[in-house]
Amino acid sequence: MNDEDTIKIEEYMTPEAALDQLRSEKKDPSSTGGFFYALLKESSPEVVDHMEKKAADLIAAGHNIGRSFAAANDDPEKKEIFMTELQKIAIKISKSMNEIKEEEEQP
Repeated sequence: MNDEDTIKIEEYMTPEAALDQLRSEKKDPSSTGGFFYALLKESSPEVVDHMEKKAADLIAAGHNIGRSFAAANDDPEKKEIFMTELQKIAIKISKSMNEIKEEEEQP
């Protein structure tokens, strides 16, 4: 993929920014952050820290994928590039999940 094939997103979100957003919503029970922290209220600080990082990664990824899709949606060529890259990612995830399943099934 060359630079011309790259879909530029205006508002890229880093995992750090997603974590800040999540933490800023902590006291709002109607928000994602409020719900997230309510689920973890009895958890140890180590578990909360680990889950915050995982949630921040997912929030940032979702944001960035959504923005990329929106940026590519009006241009058929960019939309095709986006869909191809998304399929590649899905295949990698599927292979990883199958490997995990196979390892779990071994005695």
